[in-house]
Amino acid sequence: MARIRSVEVLRATIPRRAPFEISRGTFIAARRVFVRLTLDDGAVGYGECGTLEGDGAKGRVAVYSEETQDGSHAVLTTQIGPALGGLDAYNIADIHRVIGEATLMNPQARAAVDIALHDAVGRSLGVPAHVLLGGAYRDRIPLAQSVGVRTDDEVVEGARRVVAAGYRVVKLKGGRDIREDVRRIGLIRRAVGDGVAIRLDANAGYRAYDEVILHLARAQDAGLDELEQPLGRFDLQGMQRLAADLLTPVIADESMFFAHDAVELIRRNGADVLNIKVQKAGGLLPAIRIDHIASAAKVGVLVGAVQETGIGTAASLQLAAACRDIGYASDCRTHLVFEHSLLREPLDVRDGEIRVPQGPGLGVEVDVAALERYADGPWTTVTR
Repeated sequence: MARIRSVEVLRATIPRRAPFEISRGTFIAARRVFVRLTLDDGAVGYGECGTLEGDGAKGRVAVYSEETQDGSHAVLTTQIGPALGGLDAYNIADIHRVIGEATLMNPQARAAVDIALHDAVGRSLGVPAHVLLGGAYRDRIPLAQSVGVRTDDEVVEGARRVVAAGYRVVKLKGGRDIREDVRRIGLIRRAVGDGVAIRLDANAGYRAYDEVILHLARAQDAGLDELEQPLGRFDLQGMQRLAADLLTPVIADESMFFAHDAVELIRRNGADVLNIKVQKAGGLLPAIRIDHIASAAKVGVLVGAVQETGIGTAASLQLAAACRDIGYASDCRTHLVFEHSLLREPLDVRDGEIRVPQGPGLGVEVDVAALERYADGPWTTVTR
């Protein structure tokens, strides 16, 4: 047994190498909260709270969920963190119970603690985090690479660069104008040929089934292979109709945060594939439970990302290693878009795949000096 000695919280802003646009806003930096968790045996783990805030037409907007850097920082410092001191770190399930008593939702704040906990416990025991999740099915993960909402020429050139880098799935960001998205699918298909899959990610940008079904049918003819979250987060009826009417597999992302969301989507036949994200689920433990549900229902999965740095990416890779069947390219490569990954050594990305780190905990070493350079203030100890 090892008990939690301290929990520390740090706000930081990590610049992107270049702006990136999706349907709800433009990202220029990651505004994050990081957690450092220390056990009484000296093991230290790091976690990332992957809130997504972009710059929209009227200022800063929460792009992916309701959580923001300010809100998550408050929850971690005043609700979750103070409840964790002295708890048995090896009893991760019970710690999630305690967190659930401290806050109702806040999955990304929870994820930061869960990731740091798996990192620290893995280091305490000398095993990778995927061992704590049940073991690994694979040691490398096929990746998709994104092309943002840009001009036609930029989209085509971006797709060519993705393929030249060895990726076999081009992920086109769309959701603002279905006609433009369909046209650009045709442009990408002509540019990259038939040996590369095209995934259209609308980020819940389309309004209704009736408005998009004919266009999406044309998109299939134009070369679309996979369709991610076409409709709004709560439009499960529309998702169900699209999944039934399209030959293209429909991937649920914003509609699937928690295990009960997975159950409801499966019950409604609302998606062919579930995009499991550590940040959406509230950590590695609840995320692997979603994979168990999908496996039992014989529904496909992939492991997604919310533009995490190397810390969050390493956690996603530990999850991806432990998922039973991943039949679709995952998104565990968003650390590449930042000015610094916050890791001492780079993750191994080659030929459109990324290797799962095999060291203890998350399997990576955090560059603490780099992280603190981007910090908006000092570490704050929040345990009582």
